[in-house]
Amino acid sequence: MSTSYPPDYQLSDVGWNINRVGSYFGVFVSAFAMTLGIEVPLLCLIMRKRASMTRIIVTGIVANACTLPFVWFVFPMWLEGFGYVLVSEVYAVVVEFLFIKSVLRVDSGSAILGSFLMNLSSFLVGLIVFG
Repeated sequence: MSTSYPPDYQLSDVGWNINRVGSYFGVFVSAFAMTLGIEVPLLCLIMRKRASMTRIIVTGIVANACTLPFVWFVFPMWLEGFGYVLVSEVYAVVVEFLFIKSVLRVDSGSAILGSFLMNLSSFLVGLIVFG
């Protein structure tokens, strides 16, 4: 998850002002690129002996593409503060765990370890970058 977090304003604050929506989306794209840059290499390192590198890379990209939009565009409409962070992180870890397990056909322990470490790493870097 995922997961670098949106800037201080919430999606609901953006409204339909196209300039603010575009700005929010631009920050999302940057966060998505940063998340992929952190999580995909980490997944490659963790799963390198369990699947082909191409399969691992594609799995990492698709898993994040399935979770990060929810973290940035869906959850902020209903949650804030600690509840938002908790739900977003649990969602990202669980969905990515299930995706990694099923696509890479690895055991549950490897999949949950990979998902947890990926999300912890991007969460910590996101805190540093986005505050």
